[in-house]
Amino acid sequence: MHVRKHSILSLGIIILVSWLIGGCLNSATNTPVDKNLPFTAAAQTKTTVAQTIEAQLTQIAVNPQTTPSPPTPLPTELATAPAQPTEIGATAPPSSENCDRATFIEDVTVPDGTVYEPGETFVKTWRLQNAGECAWNAGYAVVFDKGDAMGSPASFPLTSGEVQPGEQVEVSVTLQAPNEPGEYRGDWKLRNASGQIFGLGNSGTSSFWTIINVGSAPDFSVFFDNVHVCESVNYAIFSLFNNGDSVFQSAEITLSDTNGTVLFGPFAHDGPFLAGASECPQGGDIVEPGKKAYVGASLANATSGQNLRTTFKICSQDGLGGSCTTETLDFTMP
Repeated sequence: MHVRKHSILSLGIIILVSWLIGGCLNSATNTPVDKNLPFTAAAQTKTTVAQTIEAQLTQIAVNPQTTPSPPTPLPTELATAPAQPTEIGATAPPSSENCDRATFIEDVTVPDGTVYEPGETFVKTWRLQNAGECAWNAGYAVVFDKGDAMGSPASFPLTSGEVQPGEQVEVSVTLQAPNEPGEYRGDWKLRNASGQIFGLGNSGTSSFWTIINVGSAPDFSVFFDNVHVCESVNYAIFSLFNNGDSVFQSAEITLSDTNGTVLFGPFAHDGPFLAGASECPQGGDIVEPGKKAYVGASLANATSGQNLRTTFKICSQDGLGGSCTTETLDFTMP
């Protein structure tokens, strides 16, 4: 930069000296002019130009550092850097909208409508799938959303490890049936490590739940009624009375001798109840409170006059679920 400024100064001095010498030579070859005459217009013009150039050169010498002209801005199309293409094979970061999603798979325990006695404890387990784009870790939690908490904590850990997108996890909580009879429902959702609540479905707003019925354990009385032939096989028919407020939905019947040798069963069935003493198994579906029904047990392996014992397990839900009561009855085969 300094070299360039000195070069400009030297060039200007050379031009000025050449110009002055040329003027002098021209004056020498022309007709003499009276020294007292005023300068001609041409001479004045030369003098003015010389003074101007000299002043500019002096300014450059005194102030060698001049402010450079600002660069000409590029057009917008050129100044803006083009977008970089996405690298092939690179994984795009998860969007916040689809990061946390869940799908309900099944009730592992306690199907909806299970009957429990007042104050009875039970463990509810759901199976959920991570349907989002973010892994679930120990910072995620299950939170009670609404309804009847049934002793559930306000929140508890969803997992102690990691559940990657597409994987499933079983979520369990210990609950307690309320003390008053009736139907109860509780709903839960999930919470991520940032404290945001999310649930099931595409919208991420649906809850998962459990529904139970609270009632007393089945209360019944049973009596030997008769021996009835069904398809050439003798059946012992028993009359059954529902003395409580729970509906009977399933039963298990076992026939044995007094020494404990099993002769029939255990025979479990959903709805083994007969409407009449002369009907053959299987029978109706349920026994309402205050109603009477009949059940049967095969006597194919029993002999006349043999002392027998029948064990009845009556339950408030299908599959021997809900609350169950077991009673025994001794009788002698006719």
